[in-house]
Amino acid sequence: MRTATDRFFDTLLPGLAGILTGVMTVVVFLQVLGRYVFQYPLPWSEELARYLFIWSSLLGAAIALHRGAHISLGLLRPAGQGAILHQQCLDLGLAVFLTFLLVEGFRLTLLTTGQPSPALQVPMALIYAAVPTSAALMLVALFRRLFTGGGHGGGRGAAPVAVILFAGFLALIVLNLPIAFSLGVASLTAILVKGELPLAVIPQRIIVGLDVFALLAVPLFILAGCLMDTGGISRRLIRFADALVGRIRGGLGMVAVLATLFFSGISGSSSADTAAIGATLIPQMIKRGYPPEKATAIVASAGATGILIPPCMTMVIYGILAETSIAVLFMAGVLPGLLLGLAMMVLTAFLAPLPPSLSLSGSVWREIRGSAMEASLALLLPAIIMGGILTGVFTATEAAVVAVVYGCAVALGYYRDLRLSDLPGILVRTAVTSGVVMILTGMASSFAWILARERIPQTIAGWIVRVSDSPWVFLLLVNILFLLVGMVIDGIPALIVLVPILVPIAKALQIDLIHLGIILVLNLGIGTVTPPVGVCLFVASSISGVPVIKTVRPLLPYVGVMILVLLVMTYLPGVTLFLPRVLMGYR
Repeated sequence: MRTATDRFFDTLLPGLAGILTGVMTVVVFLQVLGRYVFQYPLPWSEELARYLFIWSSLLGAAIALHRGAHISLGLLRPAGQGAILHQQCLDLGLAVFLTFLLVEGFRLTLLTTGQPSPALQVPMALIYAAVPTSAALMLVALFRRLFTGGGHGGGRGAAPVAVILFAGFLALIVLNLPIAFSLGVASLTAILVKGELPLAVIPQRIIVGLDVFALLAVPLFILAGCLMDTGGISRRLIRFADALVGRIRGGLGMVAVLATLFFSGISGSSSADTAAIGATLIPQMIKRGYPPEKATAIVASAGATGILIPPCMTMVIYGILAETSIAVLFMAGVLPGLLLGLAMMVLTAFLAPLPPSLSLSGSVWREIRGSAMEASLALLLPAIIMGGILTGVFTATEAAVVAVVYGCAVALGYYRDLRLSDLPGILVRTAVTSGVVMILTGMASSFAWILARERIPQTIAGWIVRVSDSPWVFLLLVNILFLLVGMVIDGIPALIVLVPILVPIAKALQIDLIHLGIILVLNLGIGTVTPPVGVCLFVASSISGVPVIKTVRPLLPYVGVMILVLLVMTYLPGVTLFLPRVLMGYR
């Protein structure tokens, strides 16, 4: 029997988070209309959108905890009664951290009651209250799961703090505590040991870390991808890709790569690409004779390939962390993404288990023309996004909201595969998904702040420079590090932890930060198909029903091609920087 708590977490809270996400989207779109159409800027719109984003993200994080949707490694898997005891211990430890967050967040809220916001002139306490509110909701979810079965250290230096931060973080994620809370607990422990900082630093840094307008691009691109997927866009893109290459040897496998490149320009998420394309193509590939494990490997690899095609949430996070232009990052990813896609298609054709496919009937050109017309409005969206960014008309966030409005109009008004009744569920899905990502970003803000305060990046930089001051050696070490990290940590957490360390070193070695960013993104793309935590591999495997271990052998050639392209990109920076230099005047 469903309790009042169940109804609250399953209906009321998701509804509120969905409404906040919808209002945030409308506010950003009004900002775009006011600035570019009516020539009447709305000075309050950006601030209001940021505050709505903070609340929707932290409420989404609470819903995600209730649903068990937060990212963890799952390396430690006790069996039987031990699994229950293990989970209860983790929940109790997390409850202690959330209680701290509730108390310190509430104290910070009281302190900011008389402080007005710059534009809206509302008390800042209304924004900071999102932290204790989210903590309280997560505590309720935790206790429901538990009870229903479901000293001054001023003399301490940077080295012990670094050990506590990294060792604590690694120990907690191995114990299966979600990565976001592992970052928070490690930060709290370091502050307690250091003994020089107020505990309110952590809730304060959560808000500071989220109060960035550029971060709104993440939920907006997630929303655009959900709208276009539900609206039948992926099906039309697959048909167009099939018309282009379906008759070639290995054509259906090549369709997976090509369709993913198309869809990547809409969704901004590799896992979303894999889910949208794989749900349609994997059953067809198996039906046409592809071994299930090979079909799974091809679709998973295709999802990883799309990470370089803008828009890309990983690029947005890197751009904010490294303080580089997200627009330039988007443009820098295009050529490497197309080269990688081409390499994957050639490999797919070479390894194809079938003769040329005859999946289409009638005139090839008539079929291509008809499918192109049907998919034309979908294909226009990436052009609108990149065209607006390239010409300087839109920021990445404004381009994301234009993508949402355009996608909604096309899916509702033209294709008519999307119904108004679908919108509430899509908004809730967006709020929860972005909540999982944003609680990571907020928790990591305090982690990165402590790293910077203790000058840990500079210490590591000095050590690396003493080993070798060659930028090529540094990039090789970065590739090895991220290939290993990508196997066990999801892309965004890896960036949040490591970018504050790597950027000062790259600057010291005069390595272009855009070039470095694209290298890191591709490394993390490779990580999405490598066990044990490759998200694209898990998505594709769940669709096909093939155990992950059986996909490893057919995956190896695709991973090998990705690493080869990665090395080319690493040591030929012109591949990455060519389009930004030619089209954007980047120097």
